[in-house]
Amino acid sequence: MQIARWATGLAVLAVATIAAIVSYTHIQTLALSHGYTPGTAGLLPFSVDGLIVASSLALANGARAWLARTGLVLGVLATVAANVAFGARFGLVGEIISAWPAGAFLVSSEILLSLLRARPVADEAGQAVVHEADEDQADDDIPARVLSMPTRDEAPKTPTGTRATRTAPKRKPSPERVFAADIEAGRVPSLRAVKEGCHVGTDKAREIREQLLALVGNEAVAA
Repeated sequence: MQIARWATGLAVLAVATIAAIVSYTHIQTLALSHGYTPGTAGLLPFSVDGLIVASSLALANGARAWLARTGLVLGVLATVAANVAFGARFGLVGEIISAWPAGAFLVSSEILLSLLRARPVADEAGQAVVHEADEDQADDDIPARVLSMPTRDEAPKTPTGTRATRTAPKRKPSPERVFAADIEAGRVPSLRAVKEGCHVGTDKAREIREQLLALVGNEAVAA
């Protein structure tokens, strides 16, 4: 798989290099015929085809996508127009033949950049596998006693065959037991004493007091 990848990259690089040289010659010759000096005519192709490469690399790195796309479009239009203009003196066939290096350079350069963009993804995937392996190794190094300890979210399990003990709710003593001394003495506690002793409201205290009064009898004395 790696050999096929390298072979594809070398083939695409060779096509891109040849197309770039031919396109460079076309643009340089066109510039010389339109008043450029040999020095500036030699630099002009780099600004055209170089803009395509720079914009594609910027898109690959995600730096200002709108500006990179604008540069890519301008570079494509400029190199196609320059190569077509170079072959215009030879008619339609000359224009098509002259435009071919520009198209070949564009396609091959994009393929080459796509291969370069795909490589970091593979590296990241490999690093992820390595990190997972390291984490698994780290788990193996932890003693089983530590790994078996329950976390905060895990409730402790009750051993099989045993029942969890529950604390029975405390029952309130009956009014007869609370006021047993008063009943033996023939006294009926006041409404306030019933409320405080039984921890109930006024209505319930009145009901309890009537029950206590029935227990003491008609000769009850108010406490």
